[in-house]
Amino acid sequence: MGCGASASVPATDEQKAEMMHFACKEMMFAVGTHAITNGKEVKVKAPDAQIGGIREFVTKTRAAAIEAKASLAGGGGGAEAAAAAVAAKAGGGGMMGSMMGGLAKAAEVADKAKDAAGGAVGAGVEATLNGLADTVQAVIDKMDGAFAKVGEEVAGAKVDAIIAVYREVINGGLNAQSEVLVRGAAPHGPEEAAACAKDAVSAYISDNAKKDLVDKMLPVCKAEVEASTACKTWKQLIESYNTANEKLGSLGEIGAKVKQEPITLDVETYIVEQIVLGYRELMATKEAAIRKDPKTATVPEHQIQYPTTFERCWDVSPNGINYADFKSNHFVDFKGGV
Repeated sequence: MGCGASASVPATDEQKAEMMHFACKEMMFAVGTHAITNGKEVKVKAPDAQIGGIREFVTKTRAAAIEAKASLAGGGGGAEAAAAAVAAKAGGGGMMGSMMGGLAKAAEVADKAKDAAGGAVGAGVEATLNGLADTVQAVIDKMDGAFAKVGEEVAGAKVDAIIAVYREVINGGLNAQSEVLVRGAAPHGPEEAAACAKDAVSAYISDNAKKDLVDKMLPVCKAEVEASTACKTWKQLIESYNTANEKLGSLGEIGAKVKQEPITLDVETYIVEQIVLGYRELMATKEAAIRKDPKTATVPEHQIQYPTTFERCWDVSPNGINYADFKSNHFVDFKGGV
């Protein structure tokens, strides 16, 4: 291979950098393609921050139930006023409609029986508030299951389109320090190569290309995302939660302790972002395997033409070539013998 006269001439820093950049880019293609092809395995969780807010709502609602029972049991204007507020504001459809309707019925009882029915009304409102909390909690419990289907419903359904997005982003020019990702910190010797993180390339893609990947994936996955169980369930929960939250805020001082800020989330973007992050684990596993045995890498467009260069750059075993020992003939081989 190459010119015999160049066999002992050291490769320049520029030549080594070009070969390492090629090898790094090919690793990105290899691990990205692997992860996306196995996208149905991606695990997505419901958004913790927003779910935390809804869990807090459930906790406050249960506390309000206890307080409502005590307050209404005391009779008098407080009970009547609270019941009247419920009657005026209750109603609406959706998941929370029946619960709010229950509050309305409790208000009607209070309006008719007034003080004499205070204890019964208090118990009724307590039961209804706890029922509302139970209803919200039941949906929360289903959210992880709904989001767990994202891998199959979205990532698994758009494999070819997502691979095209990854190739576009990678070819768009990620400003990676390829020598560092392939062979570790300078001077990229055996010790540095051995210490290099086995998921360095996967981490780099996930950390530096996430926004670009999400922005470009959203349009190609839009229909699947909107039709996903996670998206539909989340929108139903948030719409119902926000409606119930607003109406419970009308329960005077008790309601004020329950009412929270409306929850907003661009769930479509969240789902795609979590898919991108979910690819990282799949990429990292594949990257570690390729680093251990570079010959196992499969990148159809380039591996047939440049398999030797890829293996030379990634082989850091005792049988491999140290970074400082790359020669100009290795670069000539890489350039096709030119």
